[in-house]
Amino acid sequence: MSGGVKVKFKGLNAFISGVEKQPAKVKQEVGNIIYETALRVEKSAKKRARVDTGFLRDNIAASKVDTLTSRIDSFAPYSVYLEKGTRFMDAQPFFQPAINMEIVTMYQNIKKVIKEGG
Repeated sequence: MSGGVKVKFKGLNAFISGVEKQPAKVKQEVGNIIYETALRVEKSAKKRARVDTGFLRDNIAASKVDTLTSRIDSFAPYSVYLEKGTRFMDAQPFFQPAINMEIVTMYQNIKKVIKEGG
């Protein structure tokens, strides 16, 4: 998100290192799961985003960075203030709840692909 909100996942480096050791087909399938999850998070965040003019909603976008990396950005400069709140305004989270909704399913799907070996 523009404005400095970052989400970190514990154990992510070890996870990526483990996936990197898998056959190319497995890595590709895992990458597809990650990107599909990013698209679902984008859609959910857009549904949850407060709408006055539609600028916030229209500026949430998922993109694929590389095989195992996707990102979801909110380019509205005020995104962080809505997500986290200020001393004058309560938080109106739209981004983190969208991530929380999808993360468990993503890991379950990845675990299944790795277990089946692609």
